Amino acid sequence: MSPKLLLLKKVKGDIESALAELQSLKDHIQMIKPMWKKTWEEEKQNIIEEQQFLQHQEEFLQDLFEDHKAVVEVLNENPGSG
Repeated sequence: MSPKLLLLKKVKGDIESALAELQSLKDHIQMIKPMWKKTWEEEKQNIIEEQQFLQHQEEFLQDLFEDHKAVVEVLNENPGSG
């Protein structure tokens, strides 16, 4: 065989090998994609729940500030009682 033919044979083998690797990667991604999507959905749900929890805590804190303000106002209106 001439060097040209040997080189072409080698290149053809490399191309076939690359195609096999690409197909293997594609198969792997198709296999794991549903698992990733499930994990992402669970993580997204956790984030939403944590955001809601924080919002409730902020609202509760605001209520406590308002309660504190009301108590201070009541005490200031009646400084001599007690």
